[in-house]
Amino acid sequence: MPFINYVFFKQPSKFWADAKHLRYEVFVKEQGVPEAIELDDRDQSACHLIARQNQLTCAVMRILLSTDHAKFGRIATHPNHRKQGIANGMVKQAIAFCHLAGTATISLNSQSYITHFYEKLGFKAEGSPFLEAGIPHLHMALNLTQDNYCELPLQQEPFDSQGA
Repeated sequence: MPFINYVFFKQPSKFWADAKHLRYEVFVKEQGVPEAIELDDRDQSACHLIARQNQLTCAVMRILLSTDHAKFGRIATHPNHRKQGIANGMVKQAIAFCHLAGTATISLNSQSYITHFYEKLGFKAEGSPFLEAGIPHLHMALNLTQDNYCELPLQQEPFDSQGA
């Protein structure tokens, strides 16, 4: 696998335009999610994580972090970079970040076709399937306080020091 650099950032950041563009390409153009609901006001306060290869953003996700809970969302990988382990590494970095922040649980709404990806990372399905933006989803959660959780090292310091 080629070298991937994972970068956490908050707004404002020089990385936001690339993250927003990739999300638009995957969710709006590829999957048909209405543009009006893809970007929302939570993007301004969220922590974002991108995976970069050769200075190009190839995957992105959003982390909504509260005192003891995090919600992962807007996880997208560029079509040319899928099935290379990039999203797997990115989610593992996000889990490690949340664990270091003292988060007890992480939740996400997985598109139904990809729930096996999150199950391999320790997430467990909760509840019944539902539609979100017209796409079948399943709510999943990971409990970081359980004994079976294995702490992963962060690749680098959590936040980009270059900022905006």
